[in-house]
Amino acid sequence: MKVKYVSHFVKFLILVLLAFSALIVVYVLPLSAHQIAQSWEKIDYLKEPLLLIGQLLMLLFMAGLIIILNLLYKFDKGRAFTFEFAKKVNWLAIMCAISVLFIIVIFFVLASLGGPGPGMALMLIGMGIVISILGSVLHLISIIIKQACSYKEEIDLTV
Repeated sequence: MKVKYVSHFVKFLILVLLAFSALIVVYVLPLSAHQIAQSWEKIDYLKEPLLLIGQLLMLLFMAGLIIILNLLYKFDKGRAFTFEFAKKVNWLAIMCAISVLFIIVIFFVLASLGGPGPGMALMLIGMGIVISILGSVLHLISIIIKQACSYKEEIDLTV
C-alpha cells in the first residue's frame, strides 16, 4: 500500500478521534462527574475541579492530535527532516510530561480522600508510566531528527 494512502487513512482516523474527543469533553465528562458526585457525596465539592482537570487533559490530548495532523501534513510534503518538525515532536513530548503531572494531581487528590480503589490506582499509575515512556521516546525521536537535520546541513554545505 502506498504511503500516501496510509497517511490519508491515519489523518481520517485522527479526525474521527478528534470528533469523539470533543464529544467526551462536552457531554461525557460533565455527565460522569455529576453521576460520580451523586454516588460519592464525599467528593461533591471536588466535582468541578476534577472535571476541569479531566477536560484540560482531554484538550491537551486534542491539541496533541492536531500537532500530529500537522506533522503528517509536513511528512506528506517531504518536510519530515526539518528543525520545525523536530520542534513539534518535542512539543508532543512536553505535552506528555504535562499529562503525567495532571495524572499525579488526580491521584493525590483521590488519595487524600481515602484513596482510589485498587483498580483505579493501578490504572492511574499505569497511564502515568505509559505516557512517561511515550514522552521519552518522542523526545529521543526529536533529538534524532535534529541530529539528522544538522548532518543534512553539513552535507549540503560541503557539496
